[in-house]
Amino acid sequence: MDDYRKAVEYYASNHLNYLFHNKGPEHARIIFENIFKVANEHIRIAANNLWNTEVVNTQEYTDALRTFLDKPDTKLDIILTNEPDWNTVKMTTDCPNIYKLLLQYPSKVRIKTGEGKNFKKTDTHQTVHLCTADDSIYRLEDNIDERTAICNFGDEKTVSELNKIFDGVFNSGIKVVELAVCLA
Repeated sequence: MDDYRKAVEYYASNHLNYLFHNKGPEHARIIFENIFKVANEHIRIAANNLWNTEVVNTQEYTDALRTFLDKPDTKLDIILTNEPDWNTVKMTTDCPNIYKLLLQYPSKVRIKTGEGKNFKKTDTHQTVHLCTADDSIYRLEDNIDERTAICNFGDEKTVSELNKIFDGVFNSGIKVVELAVCLA
């Protein structure tokens, strides 16, 4: 795993166009840490409910995301397929809590929900999760159960296409999630 981490860090820090494969939560955490560390402007995430202890509610993930959000002029847009159980989110104290972190950045974070609708691969209609950052970084998870994904830190063409799809949905009038209300 150390070799994988070093390779990802090298390609991420140099924004190189190289296709990585990612399988499992440990690979996912390494990829997300590096996306959050090297991104400087805008991250887009589409996920089920962005609530799990394998990847999202880990110290590595939340610390790296905080690093991104602490940079000047950054923004984070999130589309959830489903909202998490907000009572569980409010009560969770035994691990890092992604939503309590996001609540600290109200001017930088926008969250919406598709209320059960999700992104799908065109050819297979399989549900996918995605994350893009700035103009050249992406992670496209095509097996959400096994967390298998492809990732790249220097592919402007693919990111442009993914951002266009994401922004079309995000700006289509889907339901806004008000974190301050949900966590009150």
